[in-house]
Amino acid sequence: MRGIFITGTDTEVGKTFATACIAALLLKTGLRVGIMKPVASGAYIDNGKPVSGDVAFFKKLFGFNDDPKLINPYCFIDPIAPGLAAGNANVKVSFDIINGNYNKLAKIYDILLVEGAGGLLSPLTETFLTNADLAKAMDLPVVVVSKAGLGAINQTVITVDYARRVKDLTVLGVIFNCLESGNNDPSIKTNPGVVKEMTNARIIGSIPYCGDAEEISVERLQKIFQCDPGLFIN
Repeated sequence: MRGIFITGTDTEVGKTFATACIAALLLKTGLRVGIMKPVASGAYIDNGKPVSGDVAFFKKLFGFNDDPKLINPYCFIDPIAPGLAAGNANVKVSFDIINGNYNKLAKIYDILLVEGAGGLLSPLTETFLTNADLAKAMDLPVVVVSKAGLGAINQTVITVDYARRVKDLTVLGVIFNCLESGNNDPSIKTNPGVVKEMTNARIIGSIPYCGDAEEISVERLQKIFQCDPGLFIN
């Protein structure tokens, strides 16, 4: 089974939406596609239990009925870095448990998308192991999601360089996500080419601004995000 780790240059750059776009693309190939969110913070309470908004979004969009504790073993209320939220909750995040859940899901799906929490170097544990460490522990290649506008070059180049040089991770490519409507920022058009030249990373594509994500459909995602699915499965 193939797995992919989706990370970001920062928090709130649209990793969840990009993950949904990749899933929708791969579903068109006939593959059984699953999504895992190993660690989440900033959750809300539903029936007395913490629920990740990202996991709820995936469930609503794709109709997943996996056990929430299987796809999201660590879910914290505090809207801070997951490692700090885990400490506040007196919970130790275990990469072994995450890998165990991943292996269980591997028996269900042909390909599994694993969405990180925050940016690549956001700490997931009290000992400051990060998303980069988790991707390495899971032996997964990474897709980097970046915002489309001004400031993206610095963040994206640093993220790609760290992933490769420090953690020896395979970077499948970069996805740029437009976060605002009617954005006239000229760097939206020029950033991908500059990042390509500076990192030699594949530019997988760009996601246009789509309004309220809660109102999106799988069919709509398949129209707005089109690239070669072989980038993710070969």
